[in-house]
Amino acid sequence: MWPYLVFGSSYAFAAAVQPGQFQAYLISRTIANGWRSTLPAVLAPLLSDVPVVTLVLLVLTQVPPLLVHVLRLLGGVFLLYLAGEALRACRAYRQGPSASPAPAHRTLLEAAVVNDRLAKHPSGVRS
Repeated sequence: MWPYLVFGSSYAFAAAVQPGQFQAYLISRTIANGWRSTLPAVLAPLLSDVPVVTLVLLVLTQVPPLLVHVLRLLGGVFLLYLAGEALRACRAYRQGPSASPAPAHRTLLEAAVVNDRLAKHPSGVRS
């Protein structure tokens, strides 16, 4: 059993330290809101992975392929929305500081949704 634990731990560590979209999201939220407000978002993978795995195993294996494509499209549109929000925040930051930081629960929710989307396409490449 130990070889499986070592293999799984090393695989998880290698995946966790690679730069990616989720880390970019966390860095942007930290810059915008501060590290204390962003700290709950670090727990987003723990909150979002269990429902995704359950949903995939119980529901998405039974739906027609067309619905899966529609869900992928909606996820892509949501990521474009997040990119637009990041661009607006960047432009607003250049003009001056933001009025108030986003609440921690909103940051955690956004991080969970971003992590869910990345769990479906970890490489960021759509099929």
